[in-house]
Amino acid sequence: MKKFIIALIVLIAILSTSVMSIKSFKKSSNEIVAMVEITYDLVTNHRWKEASDEISKVETKWNKTENFWAMLIDHMEIDCIEESLTKSKNYIETQNISLSLAELDSLKFAVEHIYKKELVNLKNVL
Repeated sequence: MKKFIIALIVLIAILSTSVMSIKSFKKSSNEIVAMVEITYDLVTNHRWKEASDEISKVETKWNKTENFWAMLIDHMEIDCIEESLTKSKNYIETQNISLSLAELDSLKFAVEHIYKKELVNLKNVL
């Protein structure tokens, strides 16, 4: 009986940690995606200075978020986000609208993909 209780406590701890990390992924990914969408709209409207300021905010937010995510997810995913963020920033600085928009879409996809990948569902389990 004692072993069963210990196993149950461990299982509850694992499940609660998993739920908390998924909620954290959702919150931080939604915040970053919202900022990327704002940047996308600014680029679309040729508001380059504001877009540059916004992508800098995205970078700051990402640098804070990355430390937590790095403990829990594949580093290749993090590298993909960092690469896309760097490209987006450079394309915005050079005011290249087509490359900026394409890379911002890639950045948005990469951030959303991590959250979806971490969800517990049949597709991810199999």
